[in-house]
Amino acid sequence: MTVRLLTAAELRHLVPMSEAIGLVRHAYIALSTGQAIVPPRLHLAVGDGGTALYMPAAVPADGALGVKAVTVCPTNAARGLPTIPALVLVQDAS
Repeated sequence: MTVRLLTAAELRHLVPMSEAIGLVRHAYIALSTGQAIVPPRLHLAVGDGGTALYMPAAVPADGALGVKAVTVCPTNAARGLPTIPALVLVQDAS
């Protein structure tokens, strides 16, 4: 298995905005027609008033599977760190 880590800048370069808009449209169509599996997001309270959110989704017909993980860390601002760090993991469902 090959793991690829992409920065936001790399992703913007690899997927032009016009293509991204088409992909989001496709995802919303899959959601509205019942082809997407999108369970409720998982919410965890973490230290210092923080929140961790996990949002899985899949479109089996496309072999698409992913999860977005977001942590809301209000105290990070005082340390010069992002207050909402996040990552998206995309996998081939097969």
